[in-house]
Amino acid sequence: MKTKIVCMGYIIQDSKVLLVKHKKTNRYMSCGGHLKENENFTECLKREIKEELNLDINIINSSSNEIKEEIPFVINNKKNENKNLIIIEYLCKTNNFKEIKLNKNELTEFKLFSKEEVEIYNFNPSLKEILEKIFIFIETHNNLI
Repeated sequence: MKTKIVCMGYIIQDSKVLLVKHKKTNRYMSCGGHLKENENFTECLKREIKEELNLDINIINSSSNEIKEEIPFVINNKKNENKNLIIIEYLCKTNNFKEIKLNKNELTEFKLFSKEEVEIYNFNPSLKEILEKIFIFIETHNNLI
């Protein structure tokens, strides 16, 4: 069974969460991509977000009151008969949000979602659960954002 690793980031901006719509799936998701050989998780995430959105990010540590790059917010493992997909997801912030530039080869749009919009939007249940946890984090760790 082949294993692939994907590093994804939820960018928090103005107490909202940035999601992108990918061309292949036509649905909103976090931003990121596949880990390359000799690349660590955070290098992958920073590279992918730079390629897809032209943003430089910092990763927010969800387990303390400081920023550390090595701690993910969520780790998912999806298996089927052909492959094992490990998805490592981080919370992020950026200082250059106004410089966002969508990579139209991979993405069709981006949107900042508020807590209220997440509650009424028809996300798949696993994404909605993660987003609800992110808004709890935002409410309890506003000093990090």
